[in-house]
Amino acid sequence: MKILKTIAYIVVGLFVLMILIGIFAPAPKKTTPKYEIVSEEDVSYQGCKRGVYRVVMDDNSSDKDIQSVMQLVIDDKKVQWDNVTVNVFKNSEKDNAKNMGYTLGQKEYGTCE
Repeated sequence: MKILKTIAYIVVGLFVLMILIGIFAPAPKKTTPKYEIVSEEDVSYQGCKRGVYRVVMDDNSSDKDIQSVMQLVIDDKKVQWDNVTVNVFKNSEKDNAKNMGYTLGQKEYGTCE
């Protein structure tokens, strides 16, 4: 009987320890993918302030990182523009990014019709 009690205390103790570790464990750090804004263009028209941003990222960036960066740029820039367009290019295309469409992704935010 004493052995069963001891085992029960050990099991309960381990369970409490696991709960405490889960509660006090540090949250994983969220890192921002590396990117660079290589150009900003004002393409406003009557009644609508519109900015277009060309961004370069590592050639092997994941889709999740690309989506994250596009949203970061939009969230940062939408306070100064009615419409924001973000075009993402491979870092290896940096020198030619101003002369071409996007290669990794494009995202738009807008309040104008």
